[in-house]
Amino acid sequence: MRFIRSKLILMIVFVLISCSRVTDIDLLDYKKGIYYYNLQNYDSSIYYFKKFLRKVPRYKEIADTIINAHNFLAKSLENTGKYELAILVYNDLIKYLQKTYKDNSKFAYVYLEMAKIYEKMGLKEQAMNYRKLYEKYKK
Repeated sequence: MRFIRSKLILMIVFVLISCSRVTDIDLLDYKKGIYYYNLQNYDSSIYYFKKFLRKVPRYKEIADTIINAHNFLAKSLENTGKYELAILVYNDLIKYLQKTYKDNSKFAYVYLEMAKIYEKMGLKEQAMNYRKLYEKYKK
């Protein structure tokens, strides 16, 4: 009985350790994305943020990390001139925010960033529409 109990405890410890490693692996791509972003190696940054967002579970506990990954990915795309893709990432972020938070004020920053991208693209009307949304949601 004592032997079985010891074995059970060891199995539980192993499972807990394995779970923490999965989280570390999930965050490793996020950390690589930030590393390459800071080096201004945006192509690598884009690769790792996309990889992170594809595989990470959408847990509320890491919502800030998921939001940051979307922001860094959109900025990396913007910095490489891929404005349309950056807009798509921001739209995905808005959908995620709508599911995760009831507080719409978190949308303000996203709308402002989208307005800036539309301005860079020369699309003044869309930029103005997103600036209005920014004004509506900012605190």
